[in-house]
Amino acid sequence: MRHRLIRIVAIMALGVATTGATALPAVAGQDSAGAASGFVLAISEPVPGGFASWGELFEVQGRMNAAAAAIAAAANSSAHSGLGSFIAAPENRELLVYWHGNVPSNVEAVINQMRTKIPVKILPARFTQEQLLREAAILSRHRELIEVGPLPDASGLQVKTRRGADLPSQAQSALDNAKVATVHTQDATTLVQLVSRQDDQSPYYAGGTLLIGSGACTNSFTVNHGGRTKLLTAAHCGSSGASVYDGGNDYMGTLGNRNTTRDIALVDARGTGRMWDGPWNESSVTKGVQSATFSAVGNWLCTSGAASGVRCGIQVKSNNQTIGGQSPMVIAEQTGHLNAAGQGDSGGPVFEIPAPDNGRVIAKGIISAGVVGYSASCTGIAYSCYYRIVYADVTQTVSYLGATIVTG
Repeated sequence: MRHRLIRIVAIMALGVATTGATALPAVAGQDSAGAASGFVLAISEPVPGGFASWGELFEVQGRMNAAAAAIAAAANSSAHSGLGSFIAAPENRELLVYWHGNVPSNVEAVINQMRTKIPVKILPARFTQEQLLREAAILSRHRELIEVGPLPDASGLQVKTRRGADLPSQAQSALDNAKVATVHTQDATTLVQLVSRQDDQSPYYAGGTLLIGSGACTNSFTVNHGGRTKLLTAAHCGSSGASVYDGGNDYMGTLGNRNTTRDIALVDARGTGRMWDGPWNESSVTKGVQSATFSAVGNWLCTSGAASGVRCGIQVKSNNQTIGGQSPMVIAEQTGHLNAAGQGDSGGPVFEIPAPDNGRVIAKGIISAGVVGYSASCTGIAYSCYYRIVYADVTQTVSYLGATIVTG
């Protein structure tokens, strides 16, 4: 399939629905900008894996992600790492590390240190992450291979083509001669780009409305870039140099630093290290940004689009994927098949809750698209909504841009 990524760019839709998550006050107070702070997110979706609360789940997930980051850093200290992949699904109660060959002593030392904080299980990987990403880059040159990326256990590449379509000989030959194992499936779905909170003001928070031309998107986290703050969003929301306005039609700045392959861009406007919380029409509740971490397979997340509002119960299914010509992308699903993002949420923040919930968020990504064939009932003022979404990982994004996340 050539996944038609539904770019979640809204052409100003109307119609109101409730969101699946609301913000409840834990500590009364105002931040320096006047928005309420110290609020704990009440997630309405059932807690998976037998955990007593989402807070308990996120506490385990946080320890898993910290351990994975430490192990990856040790693995990447050598020229050719045997690291295949991680699965950091808290319901497993242990971090799974897939490794090709013998584990070097320096990595083994870090793993043993991490085992004092979280159970870590080493499993054999058929291929290294380096091998898989190299072959994925070669295969993804063939446009008929609409989704290419590592399998979660590093046993090979998953490759999808459009259902019922014949592969040209060159693409078939590339598959047949791949240097890693491939699992070839067909799919009918395509990707759709998802084009107030509705009227924010400078310095801007993540999760507010962006008006660019005739479309509406959402801005994501603030970064330091080139000596000043700028706002992350999706490249498909507008062209380079386009004028960007907030939901009240106040001029914000121009769109730049676009990379259409990664579907990322920067709005040259002043931002701060906070994010809008709650439903689409929230006017007071925000959260500070604590940090940013990589989107490991199995992680549980939330989104905060200006059209849909905060949506939770979303789990990472794969990362480092090439899909619809975009790479490297993360694929995630709302496990109850409820709305994860809809039209108008493109460019918005993907986040995780720290544990204990301290009224802040951990940045995870920038919403890119929904996948056709995975439709969901909409929330807020969004339309054409999806439970399977694609987003750009925020740590890979800031590394590529030479930027840093602004915290608050």
